[in-house]
Amino acid sequence: MRRALAVALAVAFAFLAVDHQRVYAQCVGVDIQNLINPASGGMAGTSLARPQDPQSAIFGNPSTLAQFHGTQFSLAGAWSEPTFDVTHDGTVTGALGGGPYAGKSSGQGYLLPTIGATQDLSSLGIPGAIGLGLTTLSGVSEQLTDQPASLGTHVEYLILGFTLGAGLDLTDRLAFGASLTVGDGYAGGGLIGTSIVTHDYGLRASFGLDFDLTSNTTLATFYQTKMPFRYDDLFYLGGAFLDVDIDEPDNIGLGIANTSLMGGDLLLAADVMYKNWDNCDYWRDLYEDQWVFSLGTQLTRGRVKYRLGYAFSDNPIDRNPGATINGVLLGPDMVEYFQATQAGVISQHRLAGGIGIEDVLPGVTLDLFAGGMLPESHQFGTHTTVDLKTWYIGGGVTWKFGQPCCN
Repeated sequence: MRRALAVALAVAFAFLAVDHQRVYAQCVGVDIQNLINPASGGMAGTSLARPQDPQSAIFGNPSTLAQFHGTQFSLAGAWSEPTFDVTHDGTVTGALGGGPYAGKSSGQGYLLPTIGATQDLSSLGIPGAIGLGLTTLSGVSEQLTDQPASLGTHVEYLILGFTLGAGLDLTDRLAFGASLTVGDGYAGGGLIGTSIVTHDYGLRASFGLDFDLTSNTTLATFYQTKMPFRYDDLFYLGGAFLDVDIDEPDNIGLGIANTSLMGGDLLLAADVMYKNWDNCDYWRDLYEDQWVFSLGTQLTRGRVKYRLGYAFSDNPIDRNPGATINGVLLGPDMVEYFQATQAGVISQHRLAGGIGIEDVLPGVTLDLFAGGMLPESHQFGTHTTVDLKTWYIGGGVTWKFGQPCCN
């Protein structure tokens, strides 16, 4: 019986070792979604209709690239520090030589880079712009190896994304855009001594529209396809290496932005996104589809811009996950234990704020932001509890040549 449980646990970790949502940056689903960009980082990621920095257009709604003029180059990043605590009564791990435990992940914080550049095409007679950039799309680091009863659980996962896109003005009021992202994913984890670090490449396309309803109000929508990965030989079990397939979900979003108040100095924006977890292999066994809502404001006073943002996301954890993961029969208690320790995305409320200063040097903008997710606790079945909180700080410098962004 113990041997059978050990095999089931190892197989489950093979499928779960690549979770990238749990602790790392604790975003709004699977992607960081503009949360660490210079300006939108202070607006809780709100940026689908009128992004205020190059990265938010490049990695978000590509149609908004047409809102950027001249040449812009932005270098930014953030530091994220999560606290992930697990309490387990030993019902699952005790059968494998472990037992009850309560401990905090010893994984370190994360340095998250994001780089973007835009170039308008007016010199070619084309009403639009192109953009390219490199950013951290997602990742996780969770280590309970200092808790012997946890059976040496550890996960390290990282996805970097390179995006090339373009946005074109179809009319004076309507713009269309498309982009392609190449993701470079690195995965390793599971139980001590049972896996190697391996990597794979995935592709994702994004499409967007934005429409100026009035001179002060912009409506926008975008769609991102799934990003599939296959991690060859990720996990070693029974004398053979196993491959692991996993998809990042397709996303659809709507946004609105308005600058009609305070003589155009106050920007009010709102985004809604839907994440289709049920369309993904592996994730559908752990999660339900998820809604994300965000609000962002920006007040301009001379050269200084003050920003605030709030976001709410559904807790995607499936309350009735069943007894299998990717067709492997594990039993309800074990599936709930894996939800907690390998897929515990439970944060719902995010607050953020920031400041931007134009022309700190001629043509140079400095942006700073900070944010965090309010502490959350979730009971997984009757045996495991997770407590999670996260804070992050960041900033960026943007060089602008020629006409600055129209926003």
